[in-house]
Amino acid sequence: MPIVQDDILRLVWKYKVDGVQTRGINTFYWKVTDLVSGDDSDVTDEMFDSINGVYDDISAHLSADYISEEIRITNATKREFVGDKAGTYVGTGAAGASMPGQVAVEILGRARKLGHVARKYLGPPIEAALDDGVLTAGAKTDFTTWMTNYVTLFIGNGPGNTYQPVMVKFAAGGAVASHEELDPDLGFVVDTARTQRSRTPGVGLT
Repeated sequence: MPIVQDDILRLVWKYKVDGVQTRGINTFYWKVTDLVSGDDSDVTDEMFDSINGVYDDISAHLSADYISEEIRITNATKREFVGDKAGTYVGTGAAGASMPGQVAVEILGRARKLGHVARKYLGPPIEAALDDGVLTAGAKTDFTTWMTNYVTLFIGNGPGNTYQPVMVKFAAGGAVASHEELDPDLGFVVDTARTQRSRTPGVGLT
């Protein structure tokens, strides 16, 4: 079925980092707040271009071994497939210079409603992005730009749909129960490196 206004879309960014033998995903949600075209291919192209642009902000802090494998979009409201595209993104940092696979930079997207936080774990970053486990000033600036672009609505570079980043709560069975819009003024980058268990060798994705 065509996408309609107020549908909530899920984008899954799948990637691998060959140098540290890990794979991972980042998941994002957007609400279509102004619809020009509900065609699946138009929406897929707009979201694909946008998410690649967001990740460009931190490419220097990801190893050349960091490669996006696929971007997959589904309609969370209707629980339908929208589209997918092969990944084209590659980090521009030094090849093989990544921290271990479980090391990540934590980004917090927050809503005005108390307790609503959307966490994103990015990486692993390259060693040069951290100094004793803390983001360098340059890396902090770039990850802050990534965060700002993530939590801010965007207008697609195509028909021109408008997409509002949201966090979603699901009911039993997988239906969307509720959502909250992310507030650009409340986004936050955590200075110290985090460990993501799901990317720990022997525990999560390998």
